[in-house]
Amino acid sequence: MPAPESGPSNTGGTLFRQFTESLLWRPLPLTRQPSQVKTTSELQKRKLRKQGAQAGRDFRRNAILATLNNCGEVQFKNNYGNARARENAKFALLPVVASQESAGEPQTETQAEDICALLDEIWELPPPSALLSVTGSAQDMSLEPQLEKIFQEGLAAASRATDAWVVSGGMDAGVMALVGKALAGSNNKTPCIGIAPWRKVTHREVFEKGHLTGHSNPVSYFKRKPNSHNSSALDVNHTHFLLVDDEREQYGGEISTRASVEASIAKRYTIPTVLLVVQGGPGTFSTVEASMKMSTRVLLVRDTRGCAKVISDYVEPLIESKAWQLQGKDLEDRLKERDEEFREHLQDLYQPEQVEKIAQQLHDIGTRLDYISIFSIKSLGEVRACMPDHDAHSLGASPSGAAA
Repeated sequence: MPAPESGPSNTGGTLFRQFTESLLWRPLPLTRQPSQVKTTSELQKRKLRKQGAQAGRDFRRNAILATLNNCGEVQFKNNYGNARARENAKFALLPVVASQESAGEPQTETQAEDICALLDEIWELPPPSALLSVTGSAQDMSLEPQLEKIFQEGLAAASRATDAWVVSGGMDAGVMALVGKALAGSNNKTPCIGIAPWRKVTHREVFEKGHLTGHSNPVSYFKRKPNSHNSSALDVNHTHFLLVDDEREQYGGEISTRASVEASIAKRYTIPTVLLVVQGGPGTFSTVEASMKMSTRVLLVRDTRGCAKVISDYVEPLIESKAWQLQGKDLEDRLKERDEEFREHLQDLYQPEQVEKIAQQLHDIGTRLDYISIFSIKSLGEVRACMPDHDAHSLGASPSGAAA
């Protein structure tokens, strides 16, 4: 693979420059010519063109809605029946089927392009300049108060400074709730999109009241029981929800759909995409692996521990030895060597039945070293550097890959 100028440790700086260019670039305003006097015939033609365009939009809208099981609006309420959010959130239930080509892996029946059209043409979200996907611990998340504060302030500052869309798992737990809380307090209109496993949503039965036309009364939703490994409530601070139904009663069925949707968003708007990994459990490895298969850049926040630290510890010696310059059999041999070195460490961290799968996922992640950057919240000082409107070096931050 071609090597970047300063190795993978400079990937973050390069990524930040890409963000800077994409965020600061704006098309020049069109020079408007003085309006001309229209004849009756010209006005009639214009009216017919408008009617034709509207008919096309209506046809497209109905075609998209026909692929959905259900969609509508949801109003979050507290125990007293009062609305908790400033505005109703929007939701759509996405059916998923198993594909023979994918060896039983769930594939989105609703194509990712149609989901993008739902976001753009029906929900009318403003075009993004970047996409920040956040993943990590879903339930038992424990960040130091200082790190949590830095993360929230940084994400809020970044969202205020950009026109980005933010994506998370959408649940009222772990890093997902942290993301929602950060954006809710940032006083902006940043779309916060939750892509969640439908059959793990607490009180999901109330969403059957949704309506394909979107004109029905909003679904009233409030949290009546605590989150658990059986189910979790949706987060009140997210603005849009894509609820993925793979017909399985387990977490993780939404991962491949999420990766596909994020890749389609990036392609549709020609924007950079970053996956920010904050702590994380065994399931987070799957999210990172799926995103990297879609050529998504990955930023590991190492000092949050969990999955972010494990991947950092695995790839750091590879980066230091410039394994990202290797190809073919040479790279495979180096990764196998690293697998053996790291296996005992995995056995100390995870259950025996988890070790083999995680070891294989780390191996696959190691094949894309040029897509990985390792960071520390403490050294960065501001989490906004993970999705900046300025070059990372202008913030006094340096990526902690091989150089840190």
